[in-house]
Amino acid sequence: MKYGEKLAALAWYAAVAALVLLAGCAAALLHGGLRAASLNVYINTKAMPDRDAAEGLNHRCGALLRRGTALADAVFDRVKRELTTL
Repeated sequence: MKYGEKLAALAWYAAVAALVLLAGCAAALLHGGLRAASLNVYINTKAMPDRDAAEGLNHRCGALLRRGTALADAVFDRVKRELTTL
């Protein structure tokens, strides 16, 4: 392999690694945003006079938080595995 081809391959690898890194960062940030949004839901439903509606919203929020957490963790773990595998 010629020097130029090696340099191009290295640049391609660096670009792919950067995209993988960005995916992991995005997953971590989105997870944080989801957690923060859930706290906003919980504080607002606490003040709702209709307790049945509040409980329904809390249940839905909890389900979305669990699903989002599972997805974010899966992406983050895969990216971490890709970046730490030598």
